[in-house]
Amino acid sequence: MVISDGQSELWQNSQLQPAPNTLQSKQPAPNLHAWLHYWASHGSTVMVQLLPKWMWEQSALAFGIPAQLMSIFPGAANQLWDALGLSARQRRRAVVPIKILF
Repeated sequence: MVISDGQSELWQNSQLQPAPNTLQSKQPAPNLHAWLHYWASHGSTVMVQLLPKWMWEQSALAFGIPAQLMSIFPGAANQLWDALGLSARQRRRAVVPIKILF
C-alpha cells in the first residue's frame, strides 16, 4: 500500500522506466513509477490518494485511467488483473493496473 498525495517533486519529475530485475541490481535506483511497476508486477498493490478529487489534476497521479478492475484470484499481482471497459487506445497507454483509493 502506497499512501501519497502525488505532490512531491519525486512524483513530478519521475519518468516511467522498467523496474530492475532484482533489488540488488547495480543500476541506479529506480524512480517512483518504476517502484510501483515493480511492486504491482510481483504482488497486489494499491495506492491511497490523500487529496480530494477536485485537486487530482494538480498531482502526478492525475494521469490514471478510470476502469473497473477484476482479479483472477485474491492477492494476485496487479499485472494479472484485467481492466474492463477500456478502449484499445487506453489499453496501449495502461502499463500495470494499480487501484487508487480515495
